Amino acid sequence: MEIRIYELGVLDVDELQQKQRRYQESLTKLSSLVEHDVQIPGRSVEDALKSLDDQMIKHETQKEQRERRKRQYEREWHLLMDEISLLQDKLNTLKQRKGNTYDTIEEQLHFIRNQNQELNQCHDELVHLKKHGQTICFEDGNSLPLPSEIHLLQSMITYLKQQFEQRHEVLIEAQRCRDIYLNECKLYEAAYSLCMERLSRSIPLPSTSDEYARQLLEQKNYNEQMDEKRRCLNILYDKLDRETRTRYFKQHHDLEKRSNDLQDKMIQQTIRSEYFLRIWKEYQIRLNDIIHQLNDIEKQLPLNKRLIQFQQIQSTFILYKDLKQRLILIEPELLHLNDEIQTLCRELNVISLKNDIQHVKENFHRIASDIREKFDSHKVATTLANDIKRNLAILEDTLGQCSNESQTRYDGNVSELKIQLEKMMDVEKRLENIADIYSNTITLIKRLTTYNLYDLQSIEANLENFHHKWISLKTEVLRNENILHQNIINNLPSRQACKEMFVFVDTIKRLLDDDHGAQINNKETLQKLIKRYRDMRVDVLNHQRTIDFLNESFQKEANVDLTSIDYMENIKQINIDWIKIKSLISARIDTLEQLNDQFNEFDQTVRTLSDWVHEQTSDLEFMRTRNLEAGAKDNIRRCNEIEFQLTSKQQILTSLKSYNGRMISSSSTFRITDQDGTIQNLRHMLDNLSPSIEQLKLKSKSILTDWQEYNRVLLQMEKILREAEAEIDRIEISAMNVETYEMSTRKAQEYLQAMESHRHNFDQITVHDRHLSDQCDGQTSSKINEITIRIQQRWTNVQQRLQEIIKPSREVVDIWRQFNNSYVHLLDRLGELEARWYTIQREKFTSEIDSLFDKSKDFQQRLEQLYLEVTKINEYAKKLSNYLPPIAAKKIDTQYSVIKNQYSELQNFQNKLLTDCNELKHREKIYLDYLNELTQAINQAQTILKSQKLTDENENFNLKQLHELDNLLQSKRNLIERLNSNEFILYMKRAKHLHELLIEYTYCIDLIKTRLKQIEINEYNK
Repeated sequence: MEIRIYELGVLDVDELQQKQRRYQESLTKLSSLVEHDVQIPGRSVEDALKSLDDQMIKHETQKEQRERRKRQYEREWHLLMDEISLLQDKLNTLKQRKGNTYDTIEEQLHFIRNQNQELNQCHDELVHLKKHGQTICFEDGNSLPLPSEIHLLQSMITYLKQQFEQRHEVLIEAQRCRDIYLNECKLYEAAYSLCMERLSRSIPLPSTSDEYARQLLEQKNYNEQMDEKRRCLNILYDKLDRETRTRYFKQHHDLEKRSNDLQDKMIQQTIRSEYFLRIWKEYQIRLNDIIHQLNDIEKQLPLNKRLIQFQQIQSTFILYKDLKQRLILIEPELLHLNDEIQTLCRELNVISLKNDIQHVKENFHRIASDIREKFDSHKVATTLANDIKRNLAILEDTLGQCSNESQTRYDGNVSELKIQLEKMMDVEKRLENIADIYSNTITLIKRLTTYNLYDLQSIEANLENFHHKWISLKTEVLRNENILHQNIINNLPSRQACKEMFVFVDTIKRLLDDDHGAQINNKETLQKLIKRYRDMRVDVLNHQRTIDFLNESFQKEANVDLTSIDYMENIKQINIDWIKIKSLISARIDTLEQLNDQFNEFDQTVRTLSDWVHEQTSDLEFMRTRNLEAGAKDNIRRCNEIEFQLTSKQQILTSLKSYNGRMISSSSTFRITDQDGTIQNLRHMLDNLSPSIEQLKLKSKSILTDWQEYNRVLLQMEKILREAEAEIDRIEISAMNVETYEMSTRKAQEYLQAMESHRHNFDQITVHDRHLSDQCDGQTSSKINEITIRIQQRWTNVQQRLQEIIKPSREVVDIWRQFNNSYVHLLDRLGELEARWYTIQREKFTSEIDSLFDKSKDFQQRLEQLYLEVTKINEYAKKLSNYLPPIAAKKIDTQYSVIKNQYSELQNFQNKLLTDCNELKHREKIYLDYLNELTQAINQAQTILKSQKLTDENENFNLKQLHELDNLLQSKRNLIERLNSNEFILYMKRAKHLHELLIEYTYCIDLIKTRLKQIEINEYNK
């Protein structure tokens, strides 16, 4: 309505201006006619008046034509103003038309396109109106400015076009972000399905730990890619406009929830895989170390193809003893490693590692069996070799002594010859005694030969050499004895010989009678008896020549002298006794040798049992020092084996008792002492072994139970801590919004409660640690303490981190929700303020400056009101940054930065608005000063024009005043041009006043020109 009134006022002013122009043009034409009416010589006044009338008629005709054109312009002007008004109404309708924010982006874009099309049509109409206005606004060469409504409409169209373009760009960007988001959602859904499928199916087991590490690295990279896709998806979701976020909130929340579950599974799988990889590598290193040790042991084993020299038996036994000791140290570690690998294989089914440990076990058992077998063989062989060496030394020493003592003289009296004969007989006895040593040595060598391990050619050659020496020496001794016997017999009378033989036979008979029923307590007594009877047999054999001599003398004397009957009877009796003595000695030697064999077998069995008991006792002592889990398991296994062997040894002991009975009953000549003492001693040793085994089994079972309980609690704690650490990592990585954080903190609370519920088991770790440390050696105890301390530190750290997360969680959730609400509220308020600022910017050239200052102050007050909320959200952000993980804190900081930057931008807008208002105020002051200056000039001209007296007397004075006024007004043309320039073109509110001043200005100039014309006409007429 105001615009319409303003248009009518402008039309009235234009009409008045046109009348004034017509009046001025008439005066101008008249003056021109007068000026150009040159007096022609010879022309009369009538001709001049007639010419003047013709010109006046022509001028009137032209004037009528101009009037018609002017009326036509006026009609076109009114039509133009009507069209401008319609266009303005159309633009106002277009400006007030708002789209539905709940429509889709495509519908909003379609709405904006329609708006743009209508705006383009309006712009085309405005261009057409502007061109049309430029054609109708020109009159007699003088141009008038286009209606101010044209500029106002142009500004409105420009503003609407900018608004529509901005809205279109915003919608295009929102559509692009939405399309990118939806496309990423589809890609993420496909990746999510693929990832879930990968998680659901088992990972193909690699053949090596390096390949498994590579697969794990690929899996971690894939998980990082999924996390990166998820973060990108969240960033894209945050970039969406509020309506689109609201539309896709449920879908995104569901996807976020599933992503959190997926991330939990991926983290758990990664932690589990890293744990498996770590222990796999650890087991592989330990297995390689065992393989290296076994290879080193196997390299030290002598080759089977090469027989061991006799001199190397002792060193070989020491080597195998050392290798056996090393195997004893390796075995618990191998057993423990086997248990751990079996546990790993139950979880991971590592075929390669399982095959490797199986191969190593088989290799170990093969090497251990070979070493134990060879060790036992070399142990026995060492004993045999020592016996052989001792026997050889005895043989060599005895042969040397006998060789020295075998030298004798064959001449002398009977006493000297008897001394020499006794010496030879003593040498023969010693040679006979070492024959048993030789036989025993042969037996020992044969026993060594049965092992097929030793090269005995050198010792056999030595023994064969000794045998040759022994035979030659014995032959020489026997030859010497025969010579000495023959010489003694030659020098000995027969009756003296008979007397000596009678004494010798009585002595032998007495010795035999004394030995009848002799008690044999042990093998040493038996050996002494054998030696006595062998010496006795040597003496008997040596006196055989005397018997032969007596028999020969008996034949001779019987043929010569028949009176010596007593002597003959004595010789017969000696022969009878001699035969009995020889047979009895032979029988007793056979009996003693048989008993010797039985005693040897008995002693061998006793010694075997005793050695076995001592060996098992030593093994039990060693096993008592084993306090590791694998050692305890091996102890139980070995105890079961020893118990089984103990049963068989007890059966051997029972058979030994019956064997002792057979030994006692096998001889009627000698009384064999019962070996019950030895058997009882063995039985006592075996009986003492049983409680030691049982005690060790109980101890090992207790240690094994402690270890199993300790490992069970450790694994349980390890699982709880691993899951809790995974949850903490998940909170630090994926808690990007308050819902995820709240859900994660609830899970963290559950883990903390689970840790508290297992507090007793955690305390039991320390108890088991002390118990096991007291039982183990220093190194193992240190290792156990290290593991316990590490678990305790992890427990304390995880508990502390969970408490740090849970304790402020409720407050953090509340603050985070308040932060989100404040963030959304501030975004809306800041957006409203920004829109308000643009509105003020558009109105600053059309509103009063005081109104602009009021709006600026209102804008500043609203901005100051938001300062408190910005400060509050800053406090929220600082509190959240103290409690939230770095990623979430960075997001919070980014959101606050958005608010802060937008608020700072609005502060800059406010400062710019104040600057613009001050500048506008200054420019308006200049504008008003210009208007006042122009008004003063016009008022001065009007006052002077009104005060002039139009008389002939005042013409000169009036002419002077008119010229001065004309100069004054003409000097204001630059001022008028500046007021009409682009500098002040946007001051639409002053356009009407300026237009009125311009009309008055034009009127004054026309009036001055008219009066000047009038004065000139008057002067002309005069």
